[in-house]
Amino acid sequence: MKKILIPLFVLILFTAGASFAKETTNKQAEYKTLKCNEASGACIVRDKALKYGIKDKEGKIVLPVEYSHISLSKDGSNNFVLVKDNKTGIANASGKLIIPCKYLSVRRLKKGANKYIVQSVWGEHYGLADIKTGNIDIQPIYQHISLMRNGAYLVEWYGKKGVINQEFHSIIPSQYYFIMLFPGDKYYRLHKEVTVTNKEGLKETIDRFGIADLKGRFVVPVECSHVDKNKFSYKQKVVKDGQTYIFDVSTGNLSSP
Repeated sequence: MKKILIPLFVLILFTAGASFAKETTNKQAEYKTLKCNEASGACIVRDKALKYGIKDKEGKIVLPVEYSHISLSKDGSNNFVLVKDNKTGIANASGKLIIPCKYLSVRRLKKGANKYIVQSVWGEHYGLADIKTGNIDIQPIYQHISLMRNGAYLVEWYGKKGVINQEFHSIIPSQYYFIMLFPGDKYYRLHKEVTVTNKEGLKETIDRFGIADLKGRFVVPVECSHVDKNKFSYKQKVVKDGQTYIFDVSTGNLSSP
């Protein structure tokens, strides 16, 4: 009896293995290969139900075929843009989800930058995510985010601008009408609109200006009637209480002309 059972057992295993291999092969044959990433060899695949996934260069499915659309990223990251339930996400060539499909849009902050801008509400609510890890560095609460020359981020919240530094700390709150970097990228020119009561007892809006350093500390209080915004000069004129001064953006000194 034993001599009969052993070959029978082996035959069952062989048959089951062959069936599984055949099933896997048939399943793979159901997928149509679309565009491939030249650098990684990973390709987009689509099944008969028009669902998309990703296979690696060996042909192994590394991202399940369950997405409504997948496209090659055009930002030079070699990642893939995913769409599922009308939400966007990002996966790398190994099929690892970097950013899950829960945002309205995901796009690179700037060519060469290692951040994605993620959007959670149409027309507003932008944040930043790391292009490799997907970690959310800045929560998607801002109406606009842009990269400044010194690597800090200019953000806008309900029409007012502020600054978040490279360590993702808010150093200048979103209270300003306009913010710019002086030449040398060490100081910010701040422009604020304030409401005052004039001599006639009527309220009016006036402009006030100031200067802050890279840590958000005021070098010149936002109480000036004028601060130059010359993009090419290291000497900027400052007018406060009717007095004129010169701010040297290379040294941070404020002096009389």
